[in-house]
Amino acid sequence: MLLGRHADPDSTLATDPRSDPRMVAALAQFGLAGRLPPSGLSVDSPVEERHAFATMSEEGMGAVFDVLAANAPAPTGVSTMTRTITGVDGNDITIYVSRQDDATGPLPGVVHLHGGGMAIGSAADVGYIRLREALAATGLVVVGVEFRNSGGKLGPHPYPAGLNDCGSAAQWASVHRDGLGISHVIVSGESGGGNLTLTLAHKARREGWVSDIAGFYAQCPYISNRWLQECEDLPSLTENDGYFVSCEQLALLGSLYAPDGAHSSDAACWAAVASDDELEG
Repeated sequence: MLLGRHADPDSTLATDPRSDPRMVAALAQFGLAGRLPPSGLSVDSPVEERHAFATMSEEGMGAVFDVLAANAPAPTGVSTMTRTITGVDGNDITIYVSRQDDATGPLPGVVHLHGGGMAIGSAADVGYIRLREALAATGLVVVGVEFRNSGGKLGPHPYPAGLNDCGSAAQWASVHRDGLGISHVIVSGESGGGNLTLTLAHKARREGWVSDIAGFYAQCPYISNRWLQECEDLPSLTENDGYFVSCEQLALLGSLYAPDGAHSSDAACWAAVASDDELEG
């Protein structure tokens, strides 16, 4: 059964019958429910122009998420403390730890890695603060990581800078479980944070500390770096192209994370290329 733009090349988020009307209405106010205009750039465009695109995307996405977060009910009874740790590269990493005010006993811990294609966004963005606090309100200790990005206001730091920061934060959370009131640690992220989650599992396994983490959970992970290829094994790339984000945009951000196609076969950079052997255990 053909779906999305495979069924109708002119399909948009607004016209696709699978779209939740509430989502369409929320995005329509920002002009993001229809066909996205092309950026006019490619992965071969000057790096300065691609970085400018990342900055523009970060500002636009930030504005959207700020409005959506402002319209959502704020969790109550949750507090957040800020810590600064030193990463493996000698850099400072800001950590945000959220938990219920009246929580007792060790709680499951989630190290959250935000989305943004490893290129844009911040753990300090209102939307991600609200997300972590909402998770904490369910009885979790949630650790947000301000990792280095390959573009935007926290860039430019290509692979493996951001992954190294995430690894440092996950190990810190595991080592400090007792002080944080954490029973065990799960790493989780969405989109670019989903790729960081899965590639961190490979990094942890290679470095011998994967057993410190109880699990890795990725949501809508941005893992292939094959955005401009016709991939029969990845039909949703073209089926949903241009729905809120486009393959063109994703490719531009990916070109900042791993410039010149470097590390294209490394599962610690792009999770989708992991071999069967790398997925065992």
